[in-house]
Amino acid sequence: MHMVSQAILEIPADCFRIQFLFLEPNASDPLNKEAAEDLRSNREGFKRNVKTSMAGGSVKGQGYERVTK
Repeated sequence: MHMVSQAILEIPADCFRIQFLFLEPNASDPLNKEAAEDLRSNREGFKRNVKTSMAGGSVKGQGYERVTK
């Protein structure tokens, strides 16, 4: 039971980490090198692509599921 309660206590910290990744993406240590290059070279285009993808749109031929209202 202790492990379960410990995991529950870590949820707020995990949510904060995820929010931070969205608010302050790190182009120097990317998981997606193409997106990192867009972030470095065209920040407004990067923002537009993020909004499009999270709204269920398609970016550079890749379709995404809607995750925003």
